Amino acid sequence: MEDSAAAIPITDRPDDATVQRTLTTHICAEVLRGAAASIAPILPFIAKLHFGASNTQIFLLTVAMPLMQFFTIYWHRVFKSLSTRAYLLLIATTMTAPLLLMSRMTTLNPIIALWLISAFGGAGGGGAMTPVMASILRGCYPDSLRGRAFGLIGAFRFGGVMIGGFLVGRWSEADHTAYQYYLPIAAILIGCSMMLYTRITPRRVAAGRLADAFSQWWKPITESVSVLKEDRNFREYEKAYMNYGVGWMICTVLLPLIGYKLGLKDEEFSVATVVALQAMMIVLLFPAGRIADRIGPVKLVSFAFLMLTLYPIMLAAAFSFGSLTAATLVYSIGMVGVHLGWTLGPVYFAPDSEQAPRYLAVHATLVGVRGLVFQGLGIFLYWLTGGTWIPLGIAALGFLLAAHQMRRLGARLAPPRTAIAK
Repeated sequence: MEDSAAAIPITDRPDDATVQRTLTTHICAEVLRGAAASIAPILPFIAKLHFGASNTQIFLLTVAMPLMQFFTIYWHRVFKSLSTRAYLLLIATTMTAPLLLMSRMTTLNPIIALWLISAFGGAGGGGAMTPVMASILRGCYPDSLRGRAFGLIGAFRFGGVMIGGFLVGRWSEADHTAYQYYLPIAAILIGCSMMLYTRITPRRVAAGRLADAFSQWWKPITESVSVLKEDRNFREYEKAYMNYGVGWMICTVLLPLIGYKLGLKDEEFSVATVVALQAMMIVLLFPAGRIADRIGPVKLVSFAFLMLTLYPIMLAAAFSFGSLTAATLVYSIGMVGVHLGWTLGPVYFAPDSEQAPRYLAVHATLVGVRGLVFQGLGIFLYWLTGGTWIPLGIAALGFLLAAHQMRRLGARLAPPRTAIAK
């Protein structure tokens, strides 16, 4: 495999003051980015309630974010070809310009098309930001602190999502045209977060021409396959996440339809799903990060997948705002481990800091694969059966199988490379 992006060498053990400055700036950037990302889970419900969106349109809105993660391996090539500032400017433009245009639209189809472009740039999270996050996590935080740092960063990010989700839900309920105002605000928040990221992302020099990133389009795919072939442990990790994706994608695409069938209002749906999830994640992320530092991401994710088995069952049985909120709270206990393992796992398996962006790019790209396949499966089964029990039953089996696979991988691996710093 060819090396990752050429970079100015980074010390493996940054001094405490540097770590603290990086962490503070990182937290501020993630709060802003999280507040902007809150539109992603609410947009499909608003489309259904206020625009009368069809099942196909709901599918396109919910699949946009995971589907666009498929292109992460291509974003990784662009990341290698540009300087840090140029790359962040490019993805900021890709995320924000469509949001500004969406705010001027009055029909749903143009909104969907523009949302797909914005999601391609990572407006809802992940995607083009993945190589940046991997570079920061592996290059700016020591191994013994990475889990706790990421947990703390995640807690603040979810705080931003929670506040943004609550405000968007309440605003949309009071004014059905509120998207004309909060979408430009989201664009501004994203732009500010990218400016902060330019201050902490490890300095890099371009390792090639931008045109090279788009030549030989098949090469990123073959490189990704070679990573999976050569690293057995990472391959098994991805197999488990693929089965987890069966459950997560089916639940995600059915959630706005469940909320609509329950007769929830905008604010009720945002509180029962977005706000409840983020509040619990904020409480759990930092202690979960400490656990990840101690036992490693694999064992943590194994428990998380097992806990998630309950979520589709509770969704299928939901009958009110309260029962949907309870399902979300159980879901959050599992998702805190999944969130940590999603990023920390590939970074953990990467042999060095130069390979971390590649490993995380491979991992993110597979999200796009399972998003396209399994969200489509969820909508198809819902249409075929006229209900949620069968697709959500399949979702529960996916979570259960993923937990079993991750448990076997954890039993085979050696103890974590580092212990918590005393």
